[in-house]
Amino acid sequence: MAGVRVQLRHVALAAVFSLGWGVPTGAQMTAGPPPQLLGWFEDDYAGRYEITEAIWVAGSDTLRVEEWRMAEREVLLTSESPTGETTWTRIDWVDLPEASAHPGERRWVWAWCMASWDARTRDAALEVTPSRRDEPRSGCGDNYPFTRMRPASSGG
Repeated sequence: MAGVRVQLRHVALAAVFSLGWGVPTGAQMTAGPPPQLLGWFEDDYAGRYEITEAIWVAGSDTLRVEEWRMAEREVLLTSESPTGETTWTRIDWVDLPEASAHPGERRWVWAWCMASWDARTRDAALEVTPSRRDEPRSGCGDNYPFTRMRPASSGG
């Protein structure tokens, strides 16, 4: 059953990141991001990311950062579909404890949950129920785990 959940999670993530979104032309932010969320990362599903103050890149797909919501531990992203329609995504994140790796393994630093991926407006993305950050192994959506992140072994 766990394999099916991982596959479903990847299907949802692939759907969000594969709709032909282009490189953003300039994000607006209301607050700066936490430093531990910036840089090159790899996740526990072998995905690779580049996250900056203005963009969230997963593989070859890029979303624009519109707002870092520090108090809520959320980031709001937008993208445009091939038809020119703007879609809002909300990512909820949680910092992971120091003991988040097996002995000899590089530590997982933080984790994220895609709380909303197809909202038509900013407000609609914000209205989605927050992820259960106190339960990162099952608090994303319908009992899915958060995606764990750690610095990539090499950039790019």
